Amino acid sequence: MIDRTLLWQEIRMKASRSSGKGGQNVNKVATKVALVFEPAISNLFDEAQKQIVLDKLAYRISNEGLINVVCEEERS
Repeated sequence: MIDRTLLWQEIRMKASRSSGKGGQNVNKVATKVALVFEPAISNLFDEAQKQIVLDKLAYRISNEGLINVVCEEERS
């Protein structure tokens, strides 16, 4: 099992303003969160596990080897 504390040490997180609808709050509230993880240099996985992650998530990994997860909400 992966230690969540160690995992969060390897993930970079950035909050920013969402685009789109939202009225006055769209320029004031950070409602977009981006998480970035680089599995190839992770200390949490051995080499076999890293290869499994790289193979299974190949479509989600950028040319730089990063997994980017973005959650963005807007008011309706």
